[in-house]
Amino acid sequence: MILSDLPPVGGRVLWEGDKQEPPVFDGFDAFFVDSGTSALALAILVAKHNCAEVDLPEVILPAYGCPDLVAAVRFAGCLPVLVDICSPNDPSYCLETLAEAVSANTIAVVAVNFLGVRERLAAIRKLLPERCYLIEDNAQWYPELSQAVTLEADIAISSFGRGKPASMLGGGMLLVRKALAPIAQKLVAGLPKPTGGTKGQWLKTCVYNQLLRPYLYIWLSRNPLLNIGATHYSALEQISLLSDFDRSRVAASVGAYLATPQTTQKALDAVVGASSVYSSPAMGDESRRNRLLRYPLVAADKDTANDLYSRLHRKGLGVTKMYRQTLSSIEGVARDVKVFGGSSNAEAFANQFLTLPVHSGVGKGHVRKMLIELRK
Repeated sequence: MILSDLPPVGGRVLWEGDKQEPPVFDGFDAFFVDSGTSALALAILVAKHNCAEVDLPEVILPAYGCPDLVAAVRFAGCLPVLVDICSPNDPSYCLETLAEAVSANTIAVVAVNFLGVRERLAAIRKLLPERCYLIEDNAQWYPELSQAVTLEADIAISSFGRGKPASMLGGGMLLVRKALAPIAQKLVAGLPKPTGGTKGQWLKTCVYNQLLRPYLYIWLSRNPLLNIGATHYSALEQISLLSDFDRSRVAASVGAYLATPQTTQKALDAVVGASSVYSSPAMGDESRRNRLLRYPLVAADKDTANDLYSRLHRKGLGVTKMYRQTLSSIEGVARDVKVFGGSSNAEAFANQFLTLPVHSGVGKGHVRKMLIELRK
């Protein structure tokens, strides 16, 4: 009988910040809003402002991803265009299809850093015309300045929401190249300020941290009425600024996340790298694969993925199937997007993809059980 469940993501949320300024990225100005989705919507609005001559602006997104991508594009008044990924083993764009999808109406391409696996930004940049902006979506990753990571896009976003790398249960950061910063400044100046005090946030943080304990989390994850982990599409209704208090917590939250040892990630790499049944996107490519939010695992086929999922789930080891389907297949999304050239690779990826937890709550015993199941 299983008495506990590992959360798929689970770094504790810090309440007291160190009041330091957030990390600085050379060549970019930073703006702070209420969520990562809001930050992405603002990024698209900046691009749209510079492409005012385009009557029907389009923004390209990957065919496999979070439905919040679509919500951000629609909030900005643009049409999301979905482009297939490059293979059933890699969630990055199919560059040939992307080149065909870029048109006179394309004002931006969103390059998603998938759980710590970076897109091929330099290759994408070469495909874009002058008045088309490259947006780097780092909601599932946080750049490590100590590793001299450079941001290659015109605009980049980060998220501090629940389950994100440096989580504060809410918040987003927009990084805009200085040449575009005056536009972002005008947009941000008109945003409403947050309402309410910190007592409610403190209570939410305390409850969240307690529920990360595996023996409590199981009551959420195994409750069929809650349907924890299900993917839903919700429209973005409003953007507001991040509170000064939450802004003061960013530096400490980022520091705590980047200080987390990568022992679980390395242990999984050793086994998956020697396997003929499982693979992990961009394994061995240090230019693309950095610190992982969750461990991305691709099985040889759908049946193998389902079998491993069942075995790991029975043992409460925090396995997930992530989004489970292509972006256009998520309920409510299809009416708001255009699919360019099909999504067969994204469909195969969705069927074969799993994630394993690598957060600070994963113990040696959990890792040992994961490795046993992977070696079977």
